[in-house]
Amino acid sequence: MVHSKLLAKLACYGINHMVIAWIKCFLLNRSQFVKVGHCSSSPCDVLSGVPQGSVLGPVLFILFANDICNIVPSGVSLKLFADDVKLYSVINSTVTPDSLQAWLSVIHDWFEHWQLKLSPAKCTVMHVSPHCKTDRTMFD
Repeated sequence: MVHSKLLAKLACYGINHMVIAWIKCFLLNRSQFVKVGHCSSSPCDVLSGVPQGSVLGPVLFILFANDICNIVPSGVSLKLFADDVKLYSVINSTVTPDSLQAWLSVIHDWFEHWQLKLSPAKCTVMHVSPHCKTDRTMFD
C-alpha cells in the first residue's frame, strides 16, 4: 500500500492528527536489504507496504482495505482476512454469473485505484451445488 494513500484514509476515518504523525514516522524513511550468508545487497528505500512482523502492520492494512466492503452490492458477500479477500454469492435471479463477474471487475478497479496488487494466479472459483454430479465410470 502506498503510504500517502494510507495516511489519507486514516485522516478520513477521523484518526487524531498526532496519531497519524506517529504512524507516518513509523512508515517513512525505511530501507531494506537482503542478506544471504556473508553477502548483502545494497539498501533500498521502502516506498509502500507495512513492516512485516509488526503488530501495527495488519491493523493498518485492515484500515486501508476496509472500504472495499462499501462497493459490494447486496446479495454479494465479501470476507477480509489479512491480505486475503473472499467474494461469494448465491447465484439466483438477483445475482447472475454476469453480475458477479461485473463486480469482480469493480473490485479489480478498486485494487488498481489504491495501487494494490491483485494476484490472478491465486484467484480461484469454487462452485457449490446441492446437486451431486458424479462420473459413473469411476465406480464401475
